[in-house]
Amino acid sequence: MQQAIKYEIPEIDLVIVDLYPFEETVTLEADRP
Repeated sequence: MQQAIKYEIPEIDLVIVDLYPFEETVTLEADRP
């Protein structure tokens, strides 16, 4: 953090969003023969 202040690097807020319907896909795959 001290280096970020030293070099005047702004703080970054990181938001990660996973829009992949994982649970639904697993359920659909399990229903296949």
